[in-house]
Amino acid sequence: MLEPTRREIALCARILARLKPGFLPEEIFEEVARIGRLPTVDLIPIQQRGKDFSIGLVKREEGARWWPGMWHLPGTFLRSTDTVNTAFKRLLDEELAIEKSSKPTFRGHLVHVSDRGAELVLIYTIENCVLRKASTMQWCPVDKLPKNFIKSERHVVKKLKESLK
Repeated sequence: MLEPTRREIALCARILARLKPGFLPEEIFEEVARIGRLPTVDLIPIQQRGKDFSIGLVKREEGARWWPGMWHLPGTFLRSTDTVNTAFKRLLDEELAIEKSSKPTFRGHLVHVSDRGAELVLIYTIENCVLRKASTMQWCPVDKLPKNFIKSERHVVKKLKESLK
């Protein structure tokens, strides 16, 4: 890989300065994720019955750039305009379609690497979930994850299981 010239770096900086804080265009996001470590928030619905518990999973769209059609933990990157609470709201409203639940409980963090890039994952759980009809979330026993579950997220599930012991 060729190192960028000073002129290319200056041009890149001028272009980035024109972007509004918050959401990044996908092409730029992918490169930032590749060269940095981005903070993410996972908000994992759980149902516990005795020692056994299930977690809420969502499926990525078939046309997604990363992991199309695969099951994953509900999560989002923290945008520069976010607080943890606005990230929760986005996940509850858009990704999970949850009408109401318990307040999020922090379960720990994980330095994580995936095919997309490096992340610092803040792991939270919610319980007593009431799903809206539009919700596509599915409950899955934590010890029987689907075959098409994103491999790198198994580390997050392991950390979650340790926090629940």
